[in-house]
Amino acid sequence: MGRAAALITSLDARLNKLGCQTLRDVPLQEGITADVVGTRSYFSWSGLVTLEQHLLLLTLAEASVADSERLFDAGYRWASETNAMARVGEQQLGYIVVPVLAVSRPTAELIRYVEGAPRRRTALFEFPVVVDLEAGSVHCCGRTVWWGALYYSDMRELVDRCLVPALAET
Repeated sequence: MGRAAALITSLDARLNKLGCQTLRDVPLQEGITADVVGTRSYFSWSGLVTLEQHLLLLTLAEASVADSERLFDAGYRWASETNAMARVGEQQLGYIVVPVLAVSRPTAELIRYVEGAPRRRTALFEFPVVVDLEAGSVHCCGRTVWWGALYYSDMRELVDRCLVPALAET
């Protein structure tokens, strides 16, 4: 089994252990098919808001910043259409989308993009990640962004608890 296939299998199992519903070969919009999607909903005491968290992994031979942005957009549209939660009254709802590109050799531009501060949005959080399959490393924003610190720590935890160990197993 190749490294990408082993990553998909291991990530699927780790996301399930974390309480995520996982799906394989998920057709998204724009002709994108995610290799694995992990999704869960939970109440965040840190923000007093219900969050829908979605991790989408796509393996590509080569990738650009535009590929990460397309995966995020397609993943958000998929999540908002398929995982509509029932809300109580005026309860706040936020979406967390973690687009993960698994690439043999990511470009320096792509690594700078994912390691930089994620774009600020209202009730929608983006946390792009790149997996360097050749070097066996994971790249994402490691610093605390003041306007979403508590939510970004949740996203980094998802990467640290599921993606990093899944890659280590390959």
